[in-house]
Amino acid sequence: MKLEFGTVSAWDAKTSRIRVTIHETKLQTFWLQVPQGRTKNTRRRSPVELGTQVAIILRDDGVDGILLGALYSSVDAPPITDDDTDYIEYKDGTVIEYSPSSHELNVSLTQGGKLNIIAPGGTHIDTEMGIEINAPKGATINAAAGMVINAAAGVTIKAEKGTKAYGTLELMQGDVIVEGISFKDHTHPNVAKGDSSTGKPQ
Repeated sequence: MKLEFGTVSAWDAKTSRIRVTIHETKLQTFWLQVPQGRTKNTRRRSPVELGTQVAIILRDDGVDGILLGALYSSVDAPPITDDDTDYIEYKDGTVIEYSPSSHELNVSLTQGGKLNIIAPGGTHIDTEMGIEINAPKGATINAAAGMVINAAAGVTIKAEKGTKAYGTLELMQGDVIVEGISFKDHTHPNVAKGDSSTGKPQ
């Protein structure tokens, strides 16, 4: 067995194997195995990009071998230089990073990227510091079985272009205030006996 360094010159997606052009001899290897984290019932596949600098182990006859791993160099430098952050950057610019020292996990999709979460058993989010959602192009919540909001400090909805609601809205405790007018405690001016209608709430 011998250690060699080279550049990935071919990638077979069906078998997850690579061919490598060895730096020293400029010769191309046969198809080499690429180790993966899981390959049985739990499976994971990480493709290897062409041009990646790698270290490989070859048999003495040079026919068979295995990838040891990719290597950084002066040409392909590490994307970050701190001693703490676990960092993944995809070729389209999407980044997933976690810093144990700051306890912060960041997922940043490139422009036009889409995040899909499918959870048939439900989704639970537990946070002590609050949640902020910014959706300039709108947000839709489809809750066929109803939606419950438990908010000890109240709920504030700001809708500049209007909000539509269908069905029944039940408030267990508290009040509904629309443009400063209380639903529970508002009064009606210009009330007269008989069949007259009341004025607007105030």
